[in-house]
Amino acid sequence: MLLETCSFDIFSNNRHPPKCLCLGLVDDMDTQPTQYEKREATEDEVENLRHVVDSVPDVVWVALVAAAAERFTFYAITAPWQNYIQNDRGSIAVPGVLGLGQATATNISNAFAFFSFLSPLPFAILSDAWLGRYKTLCISFSLNVCGCLVLFVTSLPYVTKDSIKIAGLALSMVFLGLGTGGVRATVSPFIGDQYTVSAPQLIVTKNGERLIADRTLTLQYIYNVLYWFTNIAGLSLIASTYLEKAVDFWASYLLPLCSVWISIPLMLFWQKKFVKLSPQGNVLPQAAKVIACSARERFRLDAAKPAFQAEKYGREVEWDDQFVSEMKRGLIACKVMACFVPFYLCTSQITNNLVSQAGQTRLGGIPNDMVQALNAIACVLLGPVIQKFSLSYTSKAWNCIWTYCSHDFSICYNEYRDGFYRRITKVDIYEGTMLRPPACLSRFEERQYTQRYQCLGANTHIHPASMCGDSGICNLI
Repeated sequence: MLLETCSFDIFSNNRHPPKCLCLGLVDDMDTQPTQYEKREATEDEVENLRHVVDSVPDVVWVALVAAAAERFTFYAITAPWQNYIQNDRGSIAVPGVLGLGQATATNISNAFAFFSFLSPLPFAILSDAWLGRYKTLCISFSLNVCGCLVLFVTSLPYVTKDSIKIAGLALSMVFLGLGTGGVRATVSPFIGDQYTVSAPQLIVTKNGERLIADRTLTLQYIYNVLYWFTNIAGLSLIASTYLEKAVDFWASYLLPLCSVWISIPLMLFWQKKFVKLSPQGNVLPQAAKVIACSARERFRLDAAKPAFQAEKYGREVEWDDQFVSEMKRGLIACKVMACFVPFYLCTSQITNNLVSQAGQTRLGGIPNDMVQALNAIACVLLGPVIQKFSLSYTSKAWNCIWTYCSHDFSICYNEYRDGFYRRITKVDIYEGTMLRPPACLSRFEERQYTQRYQCLGANTHIHPASMCGDSGICNLI
């Protein structure tokens, strides 16, 4: 579920939460100081006074709401996809439309995830080099509108041809993948651009307390709220899956179609107040050229330095030695990202195979694809607790150790979850303990069957899904 993440504490005493988060959640938090005087702080004041979060401009909150609305739309429209693709109209236990099977549905889901994670690259270049972040965001929101509209129209009951429904699904996935990529590439830096205060500010409150409004703490707070909003918006899939079960797929797709229209009016209405930085270029094309030059020399990055290129090939390049050195350090740091490939491959099971497995159990009126909501619930409830422990009760030295240990713990925890998942699949499903009562049983036999296996069938498929959120929290801190 993860767009932008942060590693700091929303419940720290030096930060103030948004009004919508502090009701009923925090009792001992310092309120935002009432500003009586505000000026740029001196070096001595910065070193000796307590640092706090500055007041957040209104445009930042508007951008945060627009980003949350986009996440609301994304999770609401993608949650029913596994049932929509896998099952057919004749399915009684769980709803469906296309009837393409579990394997095809899972492959399509993974392909869309790969496409949506790859599409930010061209949008990042487009934003930084030509259009700017504001225009790129508006285009991305418009693409999301097109994707939601196409999927809603083709899911209506009067559209009976499967070929039209499949074409509509494919086209909507293209629009949504591009729109999601554009938002991922630009929304986080765009939100940071809206807070323009760069120097530390001295705040003197009405009671005479002198504080320093710190830009770093303020940006940390803003992105923490973004992460919080993202996971709250992810709960939209609960409403979407219930609409799918109670009404039909067109109703579940009508919800994101309505929510997607929130972002565009906000962006247009506040366009004069938004801070719009002019495009300043993107390093990705230059980095690609450096890698291309190094590939000719067996991927030795030193071969891309200007002196080597001038001596061997007699040409001048547009970068310097420092840029090549930074590229080398960055690529070395990227080695840690190799472990994220199997991690997210396992975590993505909650959106496809685990949904199909939940459909094999006795659901008791709960949609089988609502199991995905446990990820967002775990992040919302357990994220602040883990962040509070890691950043409030540990020293700076232990914070660094905790960062590495949390990654290792999350991967090991993920492996345990998948092992438990395989045990459920092999023992419980294939041996029949989680299956719905066979149609050949009498009422008395069905009652005995239900009394024996209902508890196991209702609870075991929840456990590995909830662990997706637990391991994801540790991995993102």
